Amino acid sequence: MQRTIGAIPTRSPQSMARQRLPAARSRVLDNDLEVEIDEEHIFVLSKRQMAKYSGRARHLIATSSTGAAGSRKSKRQRLVLRDFPGGAPAFEMAASFCYSGGQLEIAPSNVAVLRAAADELVMTEDISAGNLVSRTEEALGGVDSWQWQDLVAALKGCDSVLHIAENHRIVQRLAFATAGKISSSIELLHTAGESPMSPDQELRASTSLSPRTWWFTDVCGLSMYLMERVVRALFTVNVEHRYISRFLLYYLKTSLASLGYSWVSSRHSASSATGESEGKDGGSREDGQQLQCEVMETIVSLLGHLEPGSTTCRSLFVIYRMAVGIESSKLCRSQIERMIGLQLHNATLDNLLLPSSTSPRSGGPVYDADPVLRLLWYFLKSYVSENSCSIGEEALIKLGTLVDMYLSEVAPDPHLHPQKLLRLAKVLPPWSRVTDDRLYRAVDIYLEAHPFIRNAEALSLCNAVNYQKLSPKACAHIAQNPRFPAPVAVRTLLAQKELRKQTVSSPVNNSPSQAKNIDPGKSPGKSPGKSPQKIDHHQERGGEEEEASRLLDAEQQQQAGPIDPSVYRRALMQNEELRWGLRAMQTKVTNLEKMCKSMRCEVVESVRMKGMIC
Repeated sequence: MQRTIGAIPTRSPQSMARQRLPAARSRVLDNDLEVEIDEEHIFVLSKRQMAKYSGRARHLIATSSTGAAGSRKSKRQRLVLRDFPGGAPAFEMAASFCYSGGQLEIAPSNVAVLRAAADELVMTEDISAGNLVSRTEEALGGVDSWQWQDLVAALKGCDSVLHIAENHRIVQRLAFATAGKISSSIELLHTAGESPMSPDQELRASTSLSPRTWWFTDVCGLSMYLMERVVRALFTVNVEHRYISRFLLYYLKTSLASLGYSWVSSRHSASSATGESEGKDGGSREDGQQLQCEVMETIVSLLGHLEPGSTTCRSLFVIYRMAVGIESSKLCRSQIERMIGLQLHNATLDNLLLPSSTSPRSGGPVYDADPVLRLLWYFLKSYVSENSCSIGEEALIKLGTLVDMYLSEVAPDPHLHPQKLLRLAKVLPPWSRVTDDRLYRAVDIYLEAHPFIRNAEALSLCNAVNYQKLSPKACAHIAQNPRFPAPVAVRTLLAQKELRKQTVSSPVNNSPSQAKNIDPGKSPGKSPGKSPQKIDHHQERGGEEEEASRLLDAEQQQQAGPIDPSVYRRALMQNEELRWGLRAMQTKVTNLEKMCKSMRCEVVESVRMKGMIC
């Protein structure tokens, strides 16, 4: 589409440079008009030739006054055009159009500038047929058939006349044509049967190009505003959001790298990134950081329009660390947290270990738990939402396990406040944990690392554990754990004993044969076929083994088939564990009583000796 038809080449800008048309044309036409552009350039032109195509030139020439001197120079009229769209190069091309009789070449790279100049100089069909406005509109009418490089060049040409290009929908037409080219190429690859990229490869592939991402480099070469318009056009033409997400990550990397920010991995500390930037020049750092924040906020805003899951959880955490490192706005960070919260169940422990902005040497914690609390809040908000169907019970249980692992990791931190740990432990609903063994381990680690916390705080942490969800091994550990108060250990054993009773009686009450014979007005332990004397006789038998035997005998008498012996053996084993735990607890209480008695004797002896000395 590129053609050369004798256009006057654009000259390099020079302060107040006086420019004339070629001498051959100057001899034919009078140079009786001076046009000053933006107080930097002066063009010496012919009034008659300019007024032939420009309505504004006609009006300004008619209202201008000549100079006072009587020389030839004084006969020239002077026009001053300030803030001319496209500057002196755009005006020179418009003047060349007038001098060439409308034969100026209109190329993709200059069509937007010429359209803006024509609008400013009122070069419409009312002034002359085939004027510059109609010629540029005719060229823009075929943007759908332009080659890719022509579209990119035309978009770049819009930068200097962006406002006018938007008013005349030039940017919109070019953006949609560019998005259509991208969509068509991706559809062709789909038809060819190319295997899609795994989501796990998204972050690693964001710096490389593939047949589906060949357009990344060219679109990254546009200004941020034009890039945003192309991306929004991609939404309209239904390009898969995972490709848009990959492009936005690619753009973020390349743009921040060009602004002096080194791309950090997911393990890089945000505080170290901030510290490195502080070593630079103050003024340049402030300007560069502001640009970095603008890029970050634009990319995050576009990512927020993608479908949940289009950007992997790992990539979002990397973006979040960068946003913290460049000190982006609170709103920007909140948007990233909301996106992470929608898929927090896909995170890893390494993702959640966000470094604190306050150094531990200054008394701050090693990891920042506040963002994790906010992420959990966003997850729960999406979980309880009526419109959310993508998060199920399995995701909640998976997240519960992840939170317990996180608690165990941050519990040894000497600067972690107990209330912060308690909030993290209780933020999820009870059914998010199948077992509380990991939570008990986290609380135990915290109590061990913080031996001087108040008893009330320690008791609050202990109460966060659901002792009915502990395994027998964990219950046995509590019985010998000196960091847990004795009442908590006793309550644990009692809760486990009650749970064992329910476990033993569960097969009896839920068996198909007995379900038919249960009377709603009677206790599940009774049956219509049993006499009260028989039941009273069984209730008089003491001990856990007798209780299990009674229930199993009752079941065996009511069922036609044989009872599974494994149920009986399991009940005996569980009762044996409870009996062992109670003995251990009794030993612990006895030792405590001995210690108290010894301490009491020492206090009495000390008081007695003090009285003797006095």
